[in-house]
Amino acid sequence: MKNIYFILIIATIISSCKKNRNSVSWNTFYKLPISSDTLNLNSFIKQDKLYLSDDGTYLSFKDTFELYEFGKDIINQSIQLDFVDSIKIPSILSGIQFSPGFQIPYQFTESHYFDFSSIELKELQFDSLIFDYTVESSIGGKIDINLSILDALNPIGNNFNALISTPISQGVSTGKLNLNGFKFDLTKNGTVFNHISTLFTIGISSDNTQDLVFQNNDYIVIKFEISSLKIASALGYLGSENIVDTTEIKIPFMENLKSKNFEINNSEFEILIKNGIGIDAQLKLNKIDFKKENQVVTLDHLSINQNININRALDLGHDFQYSEMNINFNNSNSNLPQLISMFPEQINIDYQLLTNPLGNQSGYNDFIYQQHPLSLDLSVDIPLKQNLDSIVFIDTLNYELPKNIAVNDALIKLDFTNEFPWKCCAYLKLMSGETLNSSPICINHCQVDNLGNFVQATNSINELDLDNDFLIELQNDNRIIIELVISSPDSTNYFPILGNQNLFYSINMDINSKIKLN
Repeated sequence: MKNIYFILIIATIISSCKKNRNSVSWNTFYKLPISSDTLNLNSFIKQDKLYLSDDGTYLSFKDTFELYEFGKDIINQSIQLDFVDSIKIPSILSGIQFSPGFQIPYQFTESHYFDFSSIELKELQFDSLIFDYTVESSIGGKIDINLSILDALNPIGNNFNALISTPISQGVSTGKLNLNGFKFDLTKNGTVFNHISTLFTIGISSDNTQDLVFQNNDYIVIKFEISSLKIASALGYLGSENIVDTTEIKIPFMENLKSKNFEINNSEFEILIKNGIGIDAQLKLNKIDFKKENQVVTLDHLSINQNININRALDLGHDFQYSEMNINFNNSNSNLPQLISMFPEQINIDYQLLTNPLGNQSGYNDFIYQQHPLSLDLSVDIPLKQNLDSIVFIDTLNYELPKNIAVNDALIKLDFTNEFPWKCCAYLKLMSGETLNSSPICINHCQVDNLGNFVQATNSINELDLDNDFLIELQNDNRIIIELVISSPDSTNYFPILGNQNLFYSINMDINSKIKLN
């Protein structure tokens, strides 16, 4: 009887079961981290560009940007020492048999004058100099050629000598000559400039297996071409050249910053001129532009568009002296405060440099050494004691919101800890530009003493309810724009900043959603 009753129960349960084809869903709540970061000066400026003031109360941003370096390039482009030597066998030697190893008792000399534009050199020394040479011969045997460059002296005073050879029969052969460290006297015993002399003697190579007979009109042509060179020094008249150039200095960390007003106490820019070349020069700063997006403002200063004379360096043998001068731009002699408050993304310096403006004033005693260039640099010194009004920092934050959830409602939480003497207000925006918070979310500046120095951090916790209209775009785009607007506590004092001050923020989204599985 019990068995029958148990079977009836099982049958009733089975008969009451039906297959459910509906989807499964449930409500859930979770926290989505959007962004957290600690912002300080090192977030924007490299540590090695920040210097502590003498009294230890604030940092300064200091950097030097190279505008132009004028060195051996002044003559490198003009120095062309390629030349050709031709040896025509004298007719008196025609028809005579010469045995292998015999040296012809005859010297062949050539003089070469080079056009270095307006440059006239007495002396030229090379760190490295490599010639490629090509030998073409009409002679039916191999000839050994002893080459001497009479004006090229090595460090111990010996002139350059090398042995080069023609092909074993008529044709062409090639090779290289190494004159590293050689000094060239280009004066031909003090009478000319830009000159070198070559001397050749020839002999019948021992590689020949039979006597050699010169024919009438036999010749040897040797072509010398510079393969590589590095000039160590030069002496003479270095010519006059007008260099026109524009240097662009890009400041990437400024791209995300803009401000209504930004004042820095005693900022200073300097053009640093350091002349290590034995030439006079003349500099003209045609224009210095500061650029922010499509806005361009020009530096206003007495030196702009004026000729600035640069004296030559002095080489006294026992003592080398640079000629140095600085052009100073500061808050009182220029519109530098206006330019800095732009947060410029780029500085364009348009200038021209004229060398030897009065010609050969030194009487062929200009000089240049590889290690002593003429340099133009821009030095920047910005003390971080500032007063600012509505500096705007904009960044785009990425997050990942799952696609398989239906968001019922969402709450954004913003936590701040502020150690800077700035009031900070945050605006959150969609990529379309719509603002999520109609009124700003603000945190007050840190507590400061009567000199504006940091005393204690300020903390703030804020919540922002999101309208349903924004939820779809937030879910589809997975990006949000944060705009931080920063201002000083008042408009009259300059507030110092140190490297250990931070602004910490954390942005999280609390989401109430429905997850659905089909």
